[in-house]
Amino acid sequence: MTRKTVKIAKGCTHELHYFSTEEINIFQTCLLAWYSKNKRRLPWREIAEVEEDENKRGYCVWVSEIMLQQTQVATVISYYNRWMEKFPTVKTLSQGTLEDVHKLWAGLGYYSRGTRLLE
Repeated sequence: MTRKTVKIAKGCTHELHYFSTEEINIFQTCLLAWYSKNKRRLPWREIAEVEEDENKRGYCVWVSEIMLQQTQVATVISYYNRWMEKFPTVKTLSQGTLEDVHKLWAGLGYYSRGTRLLE
């Protein structure tokens, strides 16, 4: 463990802690073990874990990220599942209409998020 005192402003210093490589490795191992044990099962994570196509994985996570903006996870799950049934790929989304998108987005609010996915 290394500490270093740095000047933040005139007359003000702060002590920083620098982690060793060993400390970082231990922390990473513990954090990943905790996550594996405690993570929530979410549809976009499940797809990302098994989908071999990087583009499909990216699309699935991207849709979830857009839906999750200012919306609770519990609310998003059913919307996400319906969305992925209708638009499982970017290609199927590109063939959809704004009406289709708004119909699936109804209840999530901020329709512009869905609109931008289509654009």
